[in-house]
Amino acid sequence: MSSVSTLHDSPPGEAYLMLGMIVTIVVMTIGSIGNLLTLFTISHQFYMPRKYSLISPSDDTSKKH
Repeated sequence: MSSVSTLHDSPPGEAYLMLGMIVTIVVMTIGSIGNLLTLFTISHQFYMPRKYSLISPSDDTSKKH
């Protein structure tokens, strides 16, 4: 038996543990990227120049009712 442990000759529990760790890291990475994108979008709405903002405070919608 070789001293280098590959995924094939390791016990099934270790393989599932490695797979679970990989899936966990991928999900954490995608989730953190999504959170950063959400924070970036929200901060962009409030801190970017008003002519580029999608929410314009100058539009008075109360007079249309």
